[in-house]
Amino acid sequence: MFNSINQYPIIFTHVPRSGGTTLVSVMGRQYKKEDQFFFYVREKSGNTDEALAEFSKMPENRQMQMKLLQGHTSYGIHEYYKDYTYITLLRDPVERVISYYYYILKLPGHYLHNILMSNKMKLEGFADSGLSAELDNIQTRQISGIQLKSHEKCDRNMLETAKHNLITHYKIFGITERFDETLLLLQQQFGWNYPFYTALNTIENKPGRNQISARALALIEKANQYDIELYAFAVEQFNQIINNKGPAFQRDLEKFRKYNRIIEKISRPYTGNLGFTLWDFYIKLTR
Repeated sequence: MFNSINQYPIIFTHVPRSGGTTLVSVMGRQYKKEDQFFFYVREKSGNTDEALAEFSKMPENRQMQMKLLQGHTSYGIHEYYKDYTYITLLRDPVERVISYYYYILKLPGHYLHNILMSNKMKLEGFADSGLSAELDNIQTRQISGIQLKSHEKCDRNMLETAKHNLITHYKIFGITERFDETLLLLQQQFGWNYPFYTALNTIENKPGRNQISARALALIEKANQYDIELYAFAVEQFNQIINNKGPAFQRDLEKFRKYNRIIEKISRPYTGNLGFTLWDFYIKLTR
C-alpha cells in the first residue's frame, strides 16, 4: 500500500465497452461529486476535446481538489499533477469490438449509428471499415498515450510503450472478465467501502462469440493484433498479482460475491442504486 496522501487524483483510463460504466458507478459512490471530473465523449463528434478544454481552463485549486478523473481519455492527463494514480480495465479485444458494434446499433445518438444503419453494415464490414480508431487497437492507443491522427495505424512501438506504462504507471489494472477480483483489488488499495454493484450499460440479446462468423472474427483479430498481445500480457500480470494475494484474497472474494448478490436483489426493483446507498450509509454509521 502506497502513501494515501500522494495517491490522488485517481485517473481512470476508460476503454470503451470494457465495463467501465459499471466501475464508474462504483467509484462515484466513494467520492464527493465536486471532487470528480468526467472526460466524457461527445457522441456527435466521437472525441473528448471539449471536456479536455474545459478541464484545462479550470482554476488550478479546483484541479488540485480532484480525487477522481475518468473518461475515454488516453494516458497523459497526469501532466497537470505531481502525484496521481492511474487505473484501467482491459477487455478481450474481440469481445470488445463485438460489443461495440451492437452497442452502436442500439444507440441512435452515437456518432456512428446512422452510418451503420444507412449502409446496412454487418459486423464483418464494420470490423474492416476503419470508421473509428476504436476499431484499431484502441486499448494500446489509450494506454500508450501516443497521439496519432485518426487515419494513422498502431505499431509495435505503441504496444511496447503501452506495456511499459501499464507496469510502471498503473497502480492497478483490471480485467473485465475478472471484474469482481478487480473491484476487490481496488477496494483494498484505496480503502473503499465494499464496492457492491450491478452491471450497467449491458446489451441484451447480443450474440455469443460462437455465433459470430469466422470471417468477422478474423477481421477483428487482424485489426487488433496489438490489443490482443497487450491483453494477454495484462492477463498474465494480473494472474501473478492475484496468486500473490494468497488464500485470504479468495476468501474475501467469495464473501464479496455473496453479499453483492444480496445487495443487488435489493437494488434491482429501484432506481438510484438504493441498496448500494443504504449499504454505504450503514458502513458509515458503524465505522
